[in-house]
Amino acid sequence: MPMIITVAIVSCNGGQKFSDCLHCLTSQRVISADRIRVYDLGSQDGTVQTAQTYGCKVIPLAKRAFANETALMRHIIYDNLDSDILISLAQDVEIDPSGICELFRFFLKYPDLAVVTGRQVSTQSRHHLTRYTHNFLFPFTRKDIPAWHLQRVFSSFAMVAWRTRYLAIPGVVPGANVYAFADIYIAARLASKGYRTLYNPMAICLTGNTITARSVFRTGYHLAWFLKHQSWLRHRWNLRTQDIRIFFKGFSDYLSSYSSIPFMFLFAWILYLSTLTAILLCNVRYYISERPKRRSGKGFIRRLFGSRKGAE
Repeated sequence: MPMIITVAIVSCNGGQKFSDCLHCLTSQRVISADRIRVYDLGSQDGTVQTAQTYGCKVIPLAKRAFANETALMRHIIYDNLDSDILISLAQDVEIDPSGICELFRFFLKYPDLAVVTGRQVSTQSRHHLTRYTHNFLFPFTRKDIPAWHLQRVFSSFAMVAWRTRYLAIPGVVPGANVYAFADIYIAARLASKGYRTLYNPMAICLTGNTITARSVFRTGYHLAWFLKHQSWLRHRWNLRTQDIRIFFKGFSDYLSSYSSIPFMFLFAWILYLSTLTAILLCNVRYYISERPKRRSGKGFIRRLFGSRKGAE
């Protein structure tokens, strides 16, 4: 019995990039998607008409009905459990003509395979931070990155494929309390249950996503907060402090090699200090939020040694 492949895309005023995304999807070689579902969050620029032109099923959603991205993706995942393979794509990516095939073929080889993450290549050739970050997070071979171990459970909603019967397992898809990095959460949960996860650098898509200094600070803060509340994941996804330093050290070397601006490499270390500041602020916030739950020093001593009345 053939496996049903569904592609889900969240759209909102996608414009020309969304049209290019659908054109690439409908021009796949060897294997193509059986269904393309577009979950539109109130587009006003003709995005819905574009999707209908390419034969997609458009499902309108109210953005305010979802507390965060996790709640939205949870709805989309449970809405597509009738498929065998669910592929999530961002609205601005251009998938390679063999991209669907590369995402799908390993599911036939490994019955226990639950997640396949594709490689995102930046189209922002002049934006050094964006290009370097994509090269770091989505390497081509093990030799391209000193932190390949991060790929064990690293995943991204921009291009990822799941075997849906594993998504239906209770506890795999997070609730709305996990407001960010739900893609990593899902991959880590599946890996912790013994299922196979895979990063396939041959499943390629082009993305116009731009990474700025501000987004680096925000990502550092939210990632630290996420890991503080998911202590089990820190052991499964072996993200270490030295990996952050490795990232910015590599970015410094990258700027020294490719930037024509003198002393541009100092920008990498400024971002590094900014990220450490974000992590420090996160730790302070976490300590303040947990302080009411902690035992006071006086009460702890009483419980440890017993009260004077009890001793008598």
